[in-house]
Amino acid sequence: MARLTVIADDLTGALDTGVQFANRCVSVRVAAVHGTAAVHEELFQADVAVIDAEVRHRSQQEAYKICLELVQQALRCGTDSVYIKTDSGLRGNIGAMFQAALDASGAAAAYYAPALPQMNRLTRGGIQYIDGVPINESVFGKDPFEPVRSPYIKDLFKNCRAAVVTCQPRNLPSPPQNGQQIVICDAEKPVALAGIMGGANSGMDENTTSLLFECATFARDCVRKTSRALGQNSDSSARYEKGVDRNSPELGLARALHLIQELDCGDITTLEYDLTDGRPLERKHIVTTPAKICGVLGITVPEQTMIDILQRLEFTVDVQADGSWDVSAPLYREDVESFPDLAEEVIREYGYDHINPTFLNTASVTNGGLNYAQKQQLKTKRLLAAQGFYEASTLAFYSNAELDMLHIPAEDAARKAIRILNPISENLSIMRTLLTPSMLNVIVDNLKKGNAEGRLFEMAPVYLAKELPISEHPHERQTLCIGAFGPEEDFFTVKGAMEALAAGFDLTFTYERETTPWLHPGISAAVYCNGKRLGVFGKLSNEINGELEIAKDQKDSQNIYLGELDYEALMSCVDGELRYKPLSPYAAVKRDLALVCEEKVTCGEIEDTIKKASSLITEVKLFDIYRGANLGEGKKSMAFSLTLSDPSAEISAEQVERTVKKVLGNLKFKLGIEIR
Repeated sequence: MARLTVIADDLTGALDTGVQFANRCVSVRVAAVHGTAAVHEELFQADVAVIDAEVRHRSQQEAYKICLELVQQALRCGTDSVYIKTDSGLRGNIGAMFQAALDASGAAAAYYAPALPQMNRLTRGGIQYIDGVPINESVFGKDPFEPVRSPYIKDLFKNCRAAVVTCQPRNLPSPPQNGQQIVICDAEKPVALAGIMGGANSGMDENTTSLLFECATFARDCVRKTSRALGQNSDSSARYEKGVDRNSPELGLARALHLIQELDCGDITTLEYDLTDGRPLERKHIVTTPAKICGVLGITVPEQTMIDILQRLEFTVDVQADGSWDVSAPLYREDVESFPDLAEEVIREYGYDHINPTFLNTASVTNGGLNYAQKQQLKTKRLLAAQGFYEASTLAFYSNAELDMLHIPAEDAARKAIRILNPISENLSIMRTLLTPSMLNVIVDNLKKGNAEGRLFEMAPVYLAKELPISEHPHERQTLCIGAFGPEEDFFTVKGAMEALAAGFDLTFTYERETTPWLHPGISAAVYCNGKRLGVFGKLSNEINGELEIAKDQKDSQNIYLGELDYEALMSCVDGELRYKPLSPYAAVKRDLALVCEEKVTCGEIEDTIKKASSLITEVKLFDIYRGANLGEGKKSMAFSLTLSDPSAEISAEQVERTVKKVLGNLKFKLGIEIR
């Protein structure tokens, strides 16, 4: 037998209502009227029966007849209550539906509440508002089929026999409007922001002789709105935003007065107090059955055991004649609302080990493990960890101030960020398009806390919008960012990390000079693989370093290096198949070359020229750089180690000598470099 029957004017309204009960583990059945104003009586065997009468677009006479017969059928089947679900946009035959419900039930009155605050649809003074304007002035007033002509609730019932009375709420405080906050004041001045901060100017000092104890709770929504509006967060606001037991002030006052008596530090002149909430202090009652509680848990718990557990938790359980339970919750347990909450209380005391694990009907058993993409990510992280880098994790949001910090131009693509409509704070107002700002913030935080050196990396997505304002989901592109800071760190720390990545995935990286707004123009480079640009790395520019909010001595002695790679582009260069490469049975030969070149010549240019000289050269490594007056102005010396090997034969001394001469010749001809 249905305890509640819902009659909705369309299918959407029926499903919206039914799902609210289903989410609270209440048995619900939904049916729709098809050609006849009757449904199968099995529908009313559920706790809640929901019927789609489908009368929104019918005539008033048809709507009245269908609803009349449905209400009569529901009452014949023993339903306790009937709920008429209408459109909060005031469309449809609302008056006819209510008249039918009154005629079928013989009830003297019915309550109509069309407001839906979650969608900003409010009723004030008998007028329906949507987004702050009367409903006839909204989009519903421009409906091409059924435009709403009047915002007055009474006009919905003008063709009905029932009298319409507008009810005004009583004993309910007016919610704070936009721009208003709850302020506690004395006769002359503000004292505190309620639930947030203040009270110092009304506290006691060495001259205080009389005390007035005040203890109060404040509406969590009001505290949260005030805190966000003023940008003031405190321990107090954090507590009130989560909701505080409204019965706690009385307990708090009693405890304070008890301490006064126990410590004998004053005389209590009065015990009077005022509860200004206006609501009665009554325990919340929940009517349920043991079977419902066990149904939520999926196991059978002895009834007496459940009663003992609830009683130990200060619940009272009255067993009714029909076997049902009337459970009343303690006053401080405002979180307990229905029988699933009781089931949670029972099982946490009874023990979760009593629950037998089972597979869902549609579940499939797999061998588990990581997929290919996850394995590649793990491999990347382990390669960086082997280079001394620690993984960092930052929020996916920052502000335009972070982009300003890096001197990113207004026309740069990184500025085309997605803005959050309701950010927690202005510092988290846009979705990141780069990882570098977050990495630099982490480095600065470490320096402020006394951590003078470190190596960090982060692998996370950036959010790239195809157009602004967005009309579809942004592309979440996986990105890798690395950072190194400390007096001993240099350009080759980051370059070494890049080479480790390349070697780990059997790739070859090349490097080219590139100007980036946040990197030093002479100590930075772009990374390429197979002709594809992967990203940039280098030293933080001197100008940005000077603007960081750190101590001056740290700025003078600190080296900060940053790098950011497009991880998806990197993975596109990786061959997914493992290929066996036999080791050469013949020993490799190494030769070192110290070269003198112009400052403008890059290491990458030299390495590329050396490798192209001969197929016998399998590896080129830079191991030293020297600058001195003896070299001349604008000159530098770079020392390279060359590895020569041939998998098919032993390399002779003549081959080595010939290869070295060719290398030196190519360097002198192409780059003007001479051996030192």
